[in-house]
Amino acid sequence: MSHPNKAELLEKELRVNNLQGCIEILTTATQDDQRDLQFLTRANDVQRALKDHKQALKYAAALLKEHPNKPVGYIRASQENLALGFKIDAKKNIEDGLNLFPDHPGILTAANQVFRSLEDFNLALVHAQSLCDKQPANPIGFIRAAQDHLKLDQPAEALNTALNGLTHHPDHPQLLTTGIDAARASNQIRQSLLFAQHLIHSSPDNPVGFIRAAQDHLKLDQYAEALNTVQNGLTHHPENPKILTTGIHAARASEQTEVALNFARELIRAEPNNPIGYINASQDLVELGHLDQSLQLMEELKRQRAGDQKYLESIRRFYRFIGDRRKSLEISEILFETSTETPVALISDLIALQQTQKALTMAQDHHLISSTEASELLNALEQAQTQPAINKTIQTGINTLEIFPHFTSDRFNPERLEQVDSAEIATICVIHVGKCAGESVLDSLRKSFPKESTCIIEYHVFDANIILKNIINKFADHENIHWIILNRDPIKRWISAFNWDQHLYHLNQYFYCHKLASKHLARYKSCLELARGISERHNEALQLSRFHHLAFGHMAMGQAWYLTEDLINKMSPTRTSLICTEQIGIDFELSIKKITSQFSFLKASKAKIVHTKNMYQRRYKSNTFKIPSDFSAKEAANLREHLSSDYNIQASLKERFNS
Repeated sequence: MSHPNKAELLEKELRVNNLQGCIEILTTATQDDQRDLQFLTRANDVQRALKDHKQALKYAAALLKEHPNKPVGYIRASQENLALGFKIDAKKNIEDGLNLFPDHPGILTAANQVFRSLEDFNLALVHAQSLCDKQPANPIGFIRAAQDHLKLDQPAEALNTALNGLTHHPDHPQLLTTGIDAARASNQIRQSLLFAQHLIHSSPDNPVGFIRAAQDHLKLDQYAEALNTVQNGLTHHPENPKILTTGIHAARASEQTEVALNFARELIRAEPNNPIGYINASQDLVELGHLDQSLQLMEELKRQRAGDQKYLESIRRFYRFIGDRRKSLEISEILFETSTETPVALISDLIALQQTQKALTMAQDHHLISSTEASELLNALEQAQTQPAINKTIQTGINTLEIFPHFTSDRFNPERLEQVDSAEIATICVIHVGKCAGESVLDSLRKSFPKESTCIIEYHVFDANIILKNIINKFADHENIHWIILNRDPIKRWISAFNWDQHLYHLNQYFYCHKLASKHLARYKSCLELARGISERHNEALQLSRFHHLAFGHMAMGQAWYLTEDLINKMSPTRTSLICTEQIGIDFELSIKKITSQFSFLKASKAKIVHTKNMYQRRYKSNTFKIPSDFSAKEAANLREHLSSDYNIQASLKERFNS
């Protein structure tokens, strides 16, 4: 009976993960062992298992020296050099291997790996495709080729490669996952969903299928299906954090806040050190009107993870979510003093709390803005004039210091429409009159049309009325523009506007608010009180109702603020849609028909409105906010008279644009 050689002994010890036994065998190696192909290969395996890549490279180099006619040395040497960061050496190893073994699957796989590390995805793709052609029975070629196509921004080719690979390996989990990535990159969410459902069916022990399928259902606005997929996934993976997190989003989309809260609580139990569960549970408690409980949960998280930067950042996000910028400021001060965080978040909190001079001095001290920029920004923030001009310097300052989120997109209040002459892009300009369900309309439009063939512009607050005057005069009847005007009964809009501004700026401090507005909001506790003050011609009431400054003042920014009779008459009825909040579903569908009729190359993926609801009123005591039925007939009539200019413009809009 023959005794096992050292290579066989190493293989046996590796199989039971006895690394100490492997080391003992290596120390007894003879010169013959050091030349033996199997021994050197197993020795390299041992050093890899020990994560000692320097020793592993020595054995790989010995393989190259003793067995230059075998591919294993070139493969192992290139991989060890990659692990040690020696990319050029790895490239030389694999190029030598390719010259000798151009069709060897291990060489091709390693070559793909090497050129990926060098970020040469074109060459990586060449070797992955060669692997597909010569070794279709190996799924790695299809997986790598599809991934390389994605890196090269070739989503269609990636999807075709994944589909081709699945004809050979129909249930391969990594190939299905790569197919999902490719389909999503191609904006083919239904195809992504099919891959994810196949993954669930073939590999229910893999949570990725449930996660991706639920996410795709959400993108397709199939909220009930998303929630069912999450619940199915949790039967197989009861405490999977990603499934639970996806469940939170699915439940919220289905307007099942209590279900979302339950998922968040499960996430806390599954991962007590993960702030995501605490943050989401706290947000859901706020939405359900349990502000005190949500704050207790945040305090618990603060106690558990005091001084941990990641957790403090999450807690700050929550305080900003509820509009408590004072507590947000406390955390920003801690983070600025104890971490490498820039002072931007601290400055943002200071400005929201009207400590503008201190904030702008700090911004200059840290070279975030120049003294000239600070002077212009201070003037815009504090001047009594209700409409400061928002030039590029002020926009940049607002973005840099995170004062308002609006100008992060170049499609918000643009003064020029540079893409408008492209016949391949449909420009949709939305005149977002505040408190007319604008977020729902904008979100639904973005979901209805492909990004690459549409440019959706929003005109809203700040100096939108001035910009619109110039833009409409120049482009009112341009064949590549479709206008959407949002409209709502002026009294209902005005009441909603007061309530919203009171929530944002008086009861909380979400964003910066001019001191004059703050003073008057403190005087008038409800829109009914303000309406009575207006009817009695109180100066403060009239001043507040007419005051607009930067993002504040939806009450004053009604239909007549955005548009005039002259501008309306210049706009084409066939290229303009009017969407009234009171019949938003019908009007939105009509607008989609108008848009696709105007732009024959556009195909709408859907024509239904997706409602974006803000449940902020739940967190307050009942009767904090007034509604139209709280107004007597006389009070409503007086308010209607005050809003007569908005009613006149609304009538003109309906007369010209209602089909």
